[in-house]
Amino acid sequence: MVTALLEVADLRVEFPVGRRRRLPAVDGVDLTVKQGEILGLVGESGCGKSTLARTLVGLQAPSAGLIRLGGKDVPARRPAALRKRIQLVFQDPGSSLDPRQTVREALQAPLRVHKLTDRAGEEKRVRELLNLVELSERLLDAKPGRLSGGQRQRVAIARALAVEPDILIADEAVSALDASATGSVLNLLTDLRTSLGLTVVFISHDLSVVRSLCDRVAVMYLGRVVETGSVEEVFTRPRHPYLRALLASIPRIGEPLVPPPLEGDEPPSILTLPTGCRFTTRCPLAEQICREQEPILKAIGPGAVACHLV
Repeated sequence: MVTALLEVADLRVEFPVGRRRRLPAVDGVDLTVKQGEILGLVGESGCGKSTLARTLVGLQAPSAGLIRLGGKDVPARRPAALRKRIQLVFQDPGSSLDPRQTVREALQAPLRVHKLTDRAGEEKRVRELLNLVELSERLLDAKPGRLSGGQRQRVAIARALAVEPDILIADEAVSALDASATGSVLNLLTDLRTSLGLTVVFISHDLSVVRSLCDRVAVMYLGRVVETGSVEEVFTRPRHPYLRALLASIPRIGEPLVPPPLEGDEPPSILTLPTGCRFTTRCPLAEQICREQEPILKAIGPGAVACHLV
């Protein structure tokens, strides 16, 4: 039986807006990530995906809720040994890598901060990391400006792997890359999962990429998870109306472009959420109960969905 490596329960992250208002960027998220799987996290821009990622890795403090790693609660102040276990790969390697550092210096930094090896073993470990992400050792003295986008992202992945994490969170890690670089980075993540036993949370707005890479999918809308399930279930039998609209918006070769089945183009402001289901203002199937009661995420069949109509 595959065990849960990461568990999130009723996680909330709020930001102050003015003197009295709070913006609920992540609003009661429940999520489970299994050992050795690649979980895709999808949703529109502004739904809370990146805030959730930063909270899981410890860059953002939660306002409430629980994060459990390996069956143990994660404290608000994480010791170094715990910080190593979840690492984040940012969307744009051009800004996440220091332009003044060489590749060698970028990979040495986490080794020194966490005191993972002595100076004599540094060079060997740096070369191992570079080989792990399939880059030539000739790039060790190159700075990010001399690298392609795909090479920079591989260096960023190698830097995250330097501390030997259990979980790698890739936040839109291929959205800034061209098609060929995207394919090679996706293949690399698949290989790393196999060779290192790595668990990956892959955040993306590209549903075709998620379908090709991931084992399971979690769908977010306005700060909440509204559906989870295996890739096969989610893409062939979507149950939440929001997920159906997302899938309907994917262009298909040889078919005319048609608008997705939505009542409105834009989601409501997260500061002025509607009563009941927060998707009700755009849902073509909404009934009276949807406008009165907010649905909870509950297990139905092989996955879970937050919808009164399922």
